[in-house]
Parts: sequence; structure tokens; C-alpha cells
Amino acid sequence: MASTRTEVARAAGLAALGWTLACRPGGPDATASGTSNASPTDSEGTSAGATASGSGTTGETNPSTTEGTTPGTSASASTAETGAPPLGPPTCDAPAPLVQYDGSPSGFVRCSNGVIHRTDAAACTVPPAPPPCETLPGAECTSHEACGGPLGFCDANCLCTSACITDADCAEGEFCLCTGEHLGGAPTCTPALCRTDADCAGSICAGALDEGCLDGGLVIKLGCHGPASECHVNADCPPPEGNFIALKPLCSPEPQFTCGAAGGGCP
Repeated sequence: MASTRTEVARAAGLAALGWTLACRPGGPDATASGTSNASPTDSEGTSAGATASGSGTTGETNPSTTEGTTPGTSASASTAETGAPPLGPPTCDAPAPLVQYDGSPSGFVRCSNGVIHRTDAAACTVPPAPPPCETLPGAECTSHEACGGPLGFCDANCLCTSACITDADCAEGEFCLCTGEHLGGAPTCTPALCRTDADCAGSICAGALDEGCLDGGLVIKLGCHGPASECHVNADCPPPEGNFIALKPLCSPEPQFTCGAAGGGCP
């Protein structure tokens, strides 16, 4: 299914489960330019975004330049232009588990500073098909079984799509994002440069949160924090320039966390 349909379904699913929506999300296509589909262990034998050691270092590392640094740790262009030092990886105080719609563990925790990261690869539970599908004219489905296959899913818009249960159901460079607050409205394969904290060599595998149309944000991608991370949460980023269509700041891994923009206004 098209990514726009999937994101609309995720937002609608959240609304059906009782979480507050400001409006529908604009979809990952508005935020995914330059997104890598590399697997969590691609990047010359090192976890994506993790600091490399040994081979790959050339000469002495100069903190004021990106020359001589190992792959994945060079400062971003915006950091170099402003002269501001990177923040580096965040700390996670008072982590609170995020649960799936049925109260089961999602594998994510939310820190007191708003950072959300994935500690474990939990299996997702599949929510039932939404009851309105039984009476909605033109509905493609009224049950998950009507969508065929073991992972057929009847979403909150009564349209057939594909769900996932574990990361193994997703392609390389993706993980299975469960249903829950700050997560999604259906178990969905979602872009990832890492899958859990274990992929990040002593750092954390954190979520980029699109706050464009959803109160509190929605995880749209995972990546490792590291020495070159210039932001921890969206509030660390300035408003995007040319903000005439309600763009929101987005702290997103490229491969470590840098400031960008999300959304294209709320349709």
C-alpha cells in the first residue's frame, strides 16, 4: 500500500484507540528524503550510527573539522556552519515503558526529557478490525481474515493493508512498530537504521518523532545517537525556514541525529 495510506491508517487507528489527534499526519514521504534503507548492521561492520574504532581512522582527529574522524561521527553541516558543538548522545532519566494498545510491552521506553528509544524487540499484538467497517459503505474489509494471508490487516479506514508481528516480517532497514501511544494505529514495518539499543554500541536506538499532526509525536524512524548528535528532541531544533505550510522541526537520524523538517501541513 502507498505510504500515505499507511500513515493515515496509523493516525486513524490511534484515534480509534482513544488517543487525541490534531489532524492526520502528512506521511513519512514528507520526512524521508535521504532516508537510508541500510540494515542495522550495514556500515562496514559497525552498527548504524555507532562510533567505529580501529580501522577507518586517518590521522589525528581535530574536534573542529570533520577530517580524520571515523564514519558516522562527523559533525553535521549545520553544526559546522553555526560553530555550535554537538550535544552527543542523550541520557535517559526515569524511563517509563510505553505499552501496546492491550497493555503488553512495546519494547519502547520514554525518558523524562521526551526521548523515546527501543530497548527490546517485542512481538506486536494485532488489534481487532474496527467495528464501523461492518456498516461503512464501500468498505474493503470487515475483518483481518478478509484481507487474506497471515498478515492481512483491515485498518481503521476499512482498507486492506499488511501488518507485521516481529521484525522478521519486515525488510532490511525496517522494524515492526507496534500499536500504541506514540507508536501507531496498526503494527507497521517502519524505517530503521537500528532496531534496538544493542545495535548502537553503548548508545541508544531512538525514535524520530513527527509532531506535525499528532499530540506528543509519532515514531517514524529509528536511529543511533552518537557523538555527532546535534539534537535529542524536536524542541532542540529551530523552526524550519520558509515555514508557510506549517512545517515542524524534526530531530532525525542522518545517520546520527540532526535537525530537519517534518510534515507539509495537515490535510
